[in-house]
Amino acid sequence: MNITGIQSDWIVEKIEFAKLRGERARSAGANGRIGIHGQSCTVDIARITIDGQTGYGSSIHMTPEWAEGIIGRRLLDLFDDRGRLREAYRLPLEYPVLDWLGQRQGKPVYDLVSGANLERGAHTLSHVMTPLYISTIYIFPMSRQPSY
Repeated sequence: MNITGIQSDWIVEKIEFAKLRGERARSAGANGRIGIHGQSCTVDIARITIDGQTGYGSSIHMTPEWAEGIIGRRLLDLFDDRGRLREAYRLPLEYPVLDWLGQRQGKPVYDLVSGANLERGAHTLSHVMTPLYISTIYIFPMSRQPSY
């Protein structure tokens, strides 16, 4: 990602995080990584404030002590020379930081991270080439077939 637009005086002012809890309409089965998911679910989210503006997103492995250690750091210092969020910040802050940058620059996140993978002049997702795996297929044990 091109980080030349990130100003050196942008400082992390605040990090807040929470666990959102929800209920699915029905129990979700297993996938290749996790057994039966069940009916309830939780998502860890974070809100980061930089230069008075906030960014939101999924966040994993954040603790109050860890977040406190980030307050006061320059946004630029969270990135490496290749324009990637440093490994230590990826799971807890990648989505909130990218959301913040997208809002600040008035661009969708895919446009920020696509770099050379985006065809010149193209502004649709169909032109972005990014490796991706996602699945919402759940495997139900034969003894517990879902009823729809």
